[in-house]
Amino acid sequence: NATTTIIRNTTFSDNVGDNGGAIQSGGTLTLVNSTISGNTAEFNGGGIFAGGTTDLYNVTVVNNTVGTSGTQGSGGGIYQTTGTVTLRNSILADNVDLVPSTSNECIGTLTSAGYNLIEDTTSCTIDGDLTGNLTGVDPDLDVLDLYGGGIPTPRLRLSSPAIDAANPAGCLDDASLELLIDQRHFLRNGICDMGAFEFGSPGAATLTPT
Repeated sequence: NATTTIIRNTTFSDNVGDNGGAIQSGGTLTLVNSTISGNTAEFNGGGIFAGGTTDLYNVTVVNNTVGTSGTQGSGGGIYQTTGTVTLRNSILADNVDLVPSTSNECIGTLTSAGYNLIEDTTSCTIDGDLTGNLTGVDPDLDVLDLYGGGIPTPRLRLSSPAIDAANPAGCLDDASLELLIDQRHFLRNGICDMGAFEFGSPGAATLTPT
């Protein structure tokens, strides 16, 4: 489906599919300040099956599972087929490939625009701007739950390497505007954190009448 989709401040969880547990996209997909967690796919892409142009801005892709068919599985978090997948200030970790257990986080070529945490790069190529990237490390996330704001997110624990590890010049969205809030609409503070959750936020943003 060659559609253009922009998704903001959203959590995809507990979805099941054959290819793409949460999302299967063949068009232009943009995710901002969002979480993809706890989804499963029978064959490819436990979280995202990406066949078009996919852009992630401060997105958390964790704890998705692929290979529940028992015969074949690729890309526990992201399966990239054609087109491009670009990550910025995002977390890709703790995903599981059941069969053959070699592409837990991703398969294909992912383009980095800087400051991403990708725990396991065994079966995928990471190119582009590698500035600030963290690989081979655990993001130290809490379980998916409500931590304020009414939207379930995986909370960063105190010792998470993702805290204050995103772009020190500011985390930008698809319109190149600074992301002043996290997925919960809580304020980001200081150097923003990788992913959709801001640790140590002073609280919810206050709407200003205009």
